[in-house]
Amino acid sequence: MEKIPRGVLKYLILKLLDEKPDTGYGIISRIEKKTGFWKPSTGSIYPLLENLTNNGLIEKIECGSRSIYRLTDKGRQALEEINRVKMEMLEKIRNAHIVLAKIFDDPDLLMVARRIDEKIKRGIPIFALIPRDLIDVLEKLHESNVDKNTVLAILEDTKRRLETLLKEADKYE
Repeated sequence: MEKIPRGVLKYLILKLLDEKPDTGYGIISRIEKKTGFWKPSTGSIYPLLENLTNNGLIEKIECGSRSIYRLTDKGRQALEEINRVKMEMLEKIRNAHIVLAKIFDDPDLLMVARRIDEKIKRGIPIFALIPRDLIDVLEKLHESNVDKNTVLAILEDTKRRLETLLKEADKYE
């Protein structure tokens, strides 16, 4: 397993607690479920929960023998700042892809830049609805010698068909 970047756990805990209060064990379980592979140790979670509590980003509520953690207003403000920084980083990544695409005449990089731009403008997960097996096929296609323009044309056609479906659905609402 690849090492998770330092500091990610703090932001993930804040995000999860913004969704709903939880126990330390519940947070560990939700992280494993959300990522599909990463199960942080109790030795990582509990000291971090204590640190976040001491900094006023979360609060600890004793419920019998269990401790429930929930996000504070200060924690929500920290999440807003994190989201602002994330959007700035996405813009830098998009711009780097555009520059590299032009330098190396690489349409794949331009496509990635367009997807990032959509994410910035809409603020929604780009790949949230794409099944994992479809992503696996696209990764295999990327590694194959198949014509990338053919793949792009199929994806563009699929996008148009989904947009038509959406327009039809909107007519009946």
